Amino acid sequence: MRIPVLGPGTVDRAFTLTSGSLRGQGSACANVDVPLYIPTVGTWVIPEMVGQCLSTMLMLVSMHWFILLLNLPVAAWNIYRHVKVPMGNMGVFDPTEIHNRGQLKSHMKEAMIKLGYHLLCFFIYLYSMILALIND
Repeated sequence: MRIPVLGPGTVDRAFTLTSGSLRGQGSACANVDVPLYIPTVGTWVIPEMVGQCLSTMLMLVSMHWFILLLNLPVAAWNIYRHVKVPMGNMGVFDPTEIHNRGQLKSHMKEAMIKLGYHLLCFFIYLYSMILALIND
């Protein structure tokens, strides 16, 4: 399964779309093999973190304070999530522990929150672009 690069939230969308089959809910991809699925999603964790941190730094340099304050918690959460991976795990999404301790449910909740965040950011950026075009 290949996940296309679509922009911010790609990991969240991919995780949300196919995690239903991991939970046992029927879907079009009902038989997802966990050891094959998790590394595919896990490869996008570091690019997502780098992209979020880069956009946060760009907002700091360009002095867009509101958008910086909007991006800062998500960038900090991505760094925290990557740093807190236990030693010996393959990454944030570990195939051996995805069903343990309710990790699947917490990852799903996080993906939904971040998906909402990216939707909110899309409309804020769209409003900012239209406002900039009107003012020029």
